[in-house]
Amino acid sequence: MYRYFLDGMVHPERAQVPDRRISAKFRHVASGVDAKADVRILLNQVAVWVETEVEWNPLDLRNVVKNLVQLEMDMVGYVLGLTYDVEIRRAICSEVGLDIVFGINVPCISELHREVDLDARIAAMRPKLIGESGVFLHRCLRDLITAMKEPDDVAFHCYRAIESLRQHCIVTRSLDPKDKATQWKTLREIAGCDESATRLLEKAAQAPRHGEPEVVPEADAVKVLTTAWTIADGYILNC
Repeated sequence: MYRYFLDGMVHPERAQVPDRRISAKFRHVASGVDAKADVRILLNQVAVWVETEVEWNPLDLRNVVKNLVQLEMDMVGYVLGLTYDVEIRRAICSEVGLDIVFGINVPCISELHREVDLDARIAAMRPKLIGESGVFLHRCLRDLITAMKEPDDVAFHCYRAIESLRQHCIVTRSLDPKDKATQWKTLREIAGCDESATRLLEKAAQAPRHGEPEVVPEADAVKVLTTAWTIADGYILNC
């Protein structure tokens, strides 16, 4: 038996959450791991104990626990009309010598932009995000950020981000709003990508766009993220 302890917080800390105690048995669909979780939320501080029969990847464990606690906060928020966000900061397991503080980076994207000059890139982006057409680029960025935060919906948000770029094409290139073939063709020309890239995102997002539950394996999620970022990079720099 492996017993993990995870520490976290419910934001915003200034808006106190009613104390919560949750016990749940569940199966992580992607890995097939069965587990039991005991959750305690006191003064917005989150403490979670997870028991499993097998050693668990810390990132998968963090994502599962975050989703479990976020579900509780979403129900509270729905009933009370409040918005809460959950952060899981640390995981400890003495059986495997684990003691890790989680960062906020997504490694595949951090590596993709490892050589990027931050100030130069932002200086090039900033004027393009101003004004009426800039709204579409901002929506693209927001969806890409959300994709990093919500692994279960990574494909949905990545595809919607790229669709915002398509809408940007319509406005800035005076394209026919009904001619999607030309819109996608123009987007790909500006971004410098081929059709297979946008088709990959479209296919990955098909099920979640229609409300169907679908677990994206980690390798596929990395491919979806890096493809979306490559398209966005090319488009925003060249539009």
